[in-house]
Amino acid sequence: MKPTFVIYGNCQGGVLEQATKFMPTVRDTYDVVYVRSFVHPTEGRNAIDPAVMARCAVLWNQLDEQVPFAFDGSMPSDMKTVTFPALDLGVLWPFQTHDPLFGPDGEHEYGLFPYGDRLLIQVAEEGLSGEAGLARAHEFAQRGATDIDRRLDLEMLRLARREQKAHVRMAAFVISTLKAERLFWAYNHPTRRLLGELLNRLTLATWPQSRDHAHPLHRIGDRVFAQWDPLDGLHVPVAASVAQALRLAWWHEDMLYRFHGDRTLTAREYAMLYLSERVRRQCALQPVSEPVIR
Repeated sequence: MKPTFVIYGNCQGGVLEQATKFMPTVRDTYDVVYVRSFVHPTEGRNAIDPAVMARCAVLWNQLDEQVPFAFDGSMPSDMKTVTFPALDLGVLWPFQTHDPLFGPDGEHEYGLFPYGDRLLIQVAEEGLSGEAGLARAHEFAQRGATDIDRRLDLEMLRLARREQKAHVRMAAFVISTLKAERLFWAYNHPTRRLLGELLNRLTLATWPQSRDHAHPLHRIGDRVFAQWDPLDGLHVPVAASVAQALRLAWWHEDMLYRFHGDRTLTAREYAMLYLSERVRRQCALQPVSEPVIR
């Protein structure tokens, strides 16, 4: 029976487990097991199997203050542990929040709009949609993007602080690259460019010999994610005020964003749909007045 290679983390950990299928030297050596750190809306959180951990030779542990890797059973004394941070970035979406009107439904596992927008919520709560709603949202966004440089500084501090004790660090790469290249589809869903860099660094930290150009795992992330972009199922538009304030080289006004399946929307269409659907749901929640009988 082969030793196990355990990957603990959020959906990014699941991607890394899938990535090992393109790494035959790893799959030939280990049984690769993904342990979910979050509660899936339909599958829950998978438990850590003591039998799996008893055979564990390598553990990739995504650091998470809220749900740290916790296992009380015995683990091999020679198990190699490599820690790494979650990849997320809030500065591109400073107005993001949870929207309770867009929870999981029969068609959408995480809801029609799993990433809420507090500006659009505020506009919808004023009863506005259509062109009037867009104009109001634009007005709010212009005000909200005035301190974007400070937000970027704070984001760098947050990312650096979180990965202080990690073996693999990504904050400096993210901050230095985000203006030139698109690194995130949504705040917690990195693009293949960033996933590839993470896999390169994890592999090098685990197998230092992969630094050799002739090694089969040398910069394996570049090859695994060359055409594969596993987290691009839903894109969240970057507001024009934010993109312009950050001077994002890859952004343009008419960008198309993937929205559930093969559908694509411009940022304008996305906001229009959000507003119209939220206003509709708000109206549906209003109590129906009983008719007055005279």
